[in-house]
Amino acid sequence: MKTSSELLLGTWISDPEDIESIRKFGNVKLHFTEDGQLIYSLLSEQKKQKMFLTYRVENNILITDQPSAPREEKTYFQITDDDHLEWECSEGETSRYIRDPSQNNLKASVQIHKTMVGHNKYNFFQFVGFYTAHMVWSLEGLNGGNVSPLLAIQKTDEAWIERFESSSYECAAAKARERYDTIPLYSGEYALLAFDAFLTQPDEYKEALIIQAFENREREGGTYFLTVPYRSACSGKDLVIGQIKIVLPRDFSNPERDLFLNNLKDGASAHTKGFEFWNNHWDRNSDPVVIVEN
Repeated sequence: MKTSSELLLGTWISDPEDIESIRKFGNVKLHFTEDGQLIYSLLSEQKKQKMFLTYRVENNILITDQPSAPREEKTYFQITDDDHLEWECSEGETSRYIRDPSQNNLKASVQIHKTMVGHNKYNFFQFVGFYTAHMVWSLEGLNGGNVSPLLAIQKTDEAWIERFESSSYECAAAKARERYDTIPLYSGEYALLAFDAFLTQPDEYKEALIIQAFENREREGGTYFLTVPYRSACSGKDLVIGQIKIVLPRDFSNPERDLFLNNLKDGASAHTKGFEFWNNHWDRNSDPVVIVEN
């Protein structure tokens, strides 16, 4: 049986389904080498940062040190039965990582299906609304499967979507995130990543569409996070779409929030089939959309 130290070796990336950790800490890549080196990479839309650390393992405690500013830090970790790395962060929170499929010789192949779409020149908020409705529409007739990961791009003179298909949903989602993190965007251009995930919250909604979107602007922008909880039809009941939760990248004034929500609705209603499907299956016990404080 391999030791904890041996199991750590290789490259890990943020689990695409660990949306809360990605929102708080960003997309992270961890590379553990046999000679006790740890390369910690933070990947974001604005910049990429790397830290070169040394590490050792004592039981399930990871002890790291930064040679340029010596100070040992101890972190509890575990490798789960399904081969995920769980890493304890501040305040008892846990970040989850998966093995980087691009570094795995046994990784499942991923097919990317690119489709050019009409260049309607949506503003960014309308763009987010349109593709949120598009993902909701993808739930029609799903019957327990997963919605394929999607990447939507709007550039100055063209727009397209990419769907990612694989025998491993994890590999498909990781490939979609890799594309989202590396697609070149210029000012006024947008990218949106969407995929299916499971929720751990204690209510009837155990599945969700996770959506992240980014607008490249001259001033520093940020990522918008949307969670679309749903109860699938395969649960023995009708499909129900729960209240969509939105986390904004900065504080919005009330007029800015109203502008965002109005444009989001305009974009969603432009996707006629998706908006109608959403309206037919939305849970009437709550408002359709809520903005959650960051």
